[in-house]
Amino acid sequence: MYLFELLSPSEWRFLTVAASVTALGYALWLSRNKWLYIIPVDGYPRTRTQIIFDDLFHNVDPLERYSITVFGGVRSGVRDAKRAINDDLKGIVEANPGITPRELFSMWCSFGEKPTVSGSGFDAYDYAKKRAQRLGN
Repeated sequence: MYLFELLSPSEWRFLTVAASVTALGYALWLSRNKWLYIIPVDGYPRTRTQIIFDDLFHNVDPLERYSITVFGGVRSGVRDAKRAINDDLKGIVEANPGITPRELFSMWCSFGEKPTVSGSGFDAYDYAKKRAQRLGN
């Protein structure tokens, strides 16, 4: 009982919010940068999307395929697929300085990974071609 008397007003507010939020079925998470996140107990976010990666070097061999599950819906899945393509293209550019956009796209089609996001109309080839135009010299 005496320990609670030593709390500051901001600590009392935090405990009040924590008690009321957890009573409604949410969990609290305090990050390192002092941001407070309120998360539903049954999981955040509630939607899941699967991304299937095909290895273009092995001509889309089913044995070389792997998939990941992304939380946050189709938009998060497309964002992560774009990030994977960007990482592949940037790696090719770093290994081959002065590469042209056409050569960059051709190298990605030969050695990259093609993500397919379930439930979306995302075209990996079209996106990679556009990004190759911007990243190539």
